[in-house]
Amino acid sequence: MKFFCLAVLFLSIVFAGPLAAMELEISAGAGNITFDPKLNEYLGLESDPKPFEPRFFPIGKAAISTEVGFVYLEGGFERSPLLRNRLFANIGLDMTYFTMEVGPFVGLFNTSEEIFNPGLSIGMNLEFPGIIFLNAGASSSLGGTWGLIGSYTQKAGDISLGFWVPHVICSLNIQTQSFGHKKDTNLLVEDNLIRYFFRADVFAKNFPFTIMVDIGYGSLKRAYHTQTVSGSLEIESNVFEDELRYFFLGFRAAYTISQALTIFLSGEAPVHSWSVPPMRNPKQGSFLFQAQAGIVYTF
Repeated sequence: MKFFCLAVLFLSIVFAGPLAAMELEISAGAGNITFDPKLNEYLGLESDPKPFEPRFFPIGKAAISTEVGFVYLEGGFERSPLLRNRLFANIGLDMTYFTMEVGPFVGLFNTSEEIFNPGLSIGMNLEFPGIIFLNAGASSSLGGTWGLIGSYTQKAGDISLGFWVPHVICSLNIQTQSFGHKKDTNLLVEDNLIRYFFRADVFAKNFPFTIMVDIGYGSLKRAYHTQTVSGSLEIESNVFEDELRYFFLGFRAAYTISQALTIFLSGEAPVHSWSVPPMRNPKQGSFLFQAQAGIVYTF
C-alpha cells in the first residue's frame, strides 16, 4: 500500500505539474452532549437510578489539504466528544464522477496507558453532478476490544444519499461513532452515538453567504460490559446500558470574505431529549448543546 501511494503521487506530479492551492481549516468549540469519560458506574442502577449529567468537552480541528493532479491529500488533527483525539492522513483519487480515499489515523493521548493507537480509514463518493450523489466512509482502530487495561478502540461510519434542487443540496444521512475503553480486568465501557438526519445546504451563485441546516434524531448510549468467573471457572458476561435519546436541530453558516478566506459558525442542540429508563432524564433546566467556529484559508 505504501508503494502504491508513493507511485500514484509521483505520477500525478510528473503529469500534472506543481501543487495546486492548499487549504487550511482551523476550528474550535465546546459542547456538553456526552457521558463523563471518567465515570465507571452504571447510572441506571434500579436501586438508585441517576439522571444523565451533561459534561463539558472541548472540540476542535486543524487540517490542511491540497490536490496534485487527480490525487487529493489531507492531514491533520481532530478532537470530538466521543472519539476523543485523532491524528489522521488521507490520500484520495478523484476520477471525476467517482472518488475514493484511504489513510491511517492514530488515536493520541486518549488514555495514560496507551498513548498511540493506530487505525485505518476508507471512503468513497459517487456523483452525478446536479442530479444525485452517494458518500460512504468507515474507520476503525486495529486490534481487538478486550485488550490490556487502558486499551481502547475508535470506530466511525457514515453514509449520505443526496440530490440537488435549485439552490439547495439535500441529503439523507446516517452517522455512527464508537469508543470502547478497557477500564479494568473485568470492565469494558463503550460509548456509542448514532444519528439519523436530513441536511439542506442552501447556496446562491456569486453570493458570499451559505447556510446548512440539519434536522434529525440521535441516540447516545453507554454500555458497561462486565466479565466474572464463576465457581466452575466459567466466564459470565453481562451488559448494562445507559441511553439518552433526542431530536435535534443543527446549522452551519459560512461567509466568504475573499477568495482566500472563509469564516464559519456551527451549532447543534436537542429540541427534545429523554433518557431510557431506568436512567433518569437530565435535570430540569439542563441545556444541551454543541458549537464551534473556524476559518478556511486558501493559499
